[in-house]
Amino acid sequence: MRQISNSEIQTFKRCRRKWWLGFYRRLSRIDPQVSRPRDIGDLVHRRLDSYYSGGMEDDVLALLVQDQLEMKEAFPESQHEEIDQVVEFARIMLEGYFEWVEETGADANLEVIGPERSIRVALPKVEGVELMGKIDLQVYDHDRQSRAFLETKTVSNFGDKESLAHMNEQIYTYHLLER
Repeated sequence: MRQISNSEIQTFKRCRRKWWLGFYRRLSRIDPQVSRPRDIGDLVHRRLDSYYSGGMEDDVLALLVQDQLEMKEAFPESQHEEIDQVVEFARIMLEGYFEWVEETGADANLEVIGPERSIRVALPKVEGVELMGKIDLQVYDHDRQSRAFLETKTVSNFGDKESLAHMNEQIYTYHLLER
């Protein structure tokens, strides 16, 4: 069974060579490297999952220290300064998120149904192919009286994300998977 994700589709659209090497040939870097955008996003995503799974803000922020130690064990010493910066950016983003939620009550009427989960759906009329995705958080929205999901994204600039949001089909893909 061939599984296709939104990440694979976006990679194919951006750079077919990168898609061919990474998804088709399944090649990856031999030497792991810290990647600021990816690693910051992963940390924020992981800690928001902890928060919405019942963690307290202080506990979630304290877990970043453990994340930092684990990253330093996984990467060479030459990258430790970069790791410190990644963890600091993640902490700043999480603190900002918690302040925003407290000020706006943006998640006050949401009830967590379930944590992150993978969904796979066979594509009709396409033998042996599944569309797959990982939904960050399943919720019930009491205001709208409907199920929904939260998708966590980190960006360096809010304006950039809003101007490009219509070009990313991830949310549409997830809606399709949910149906």
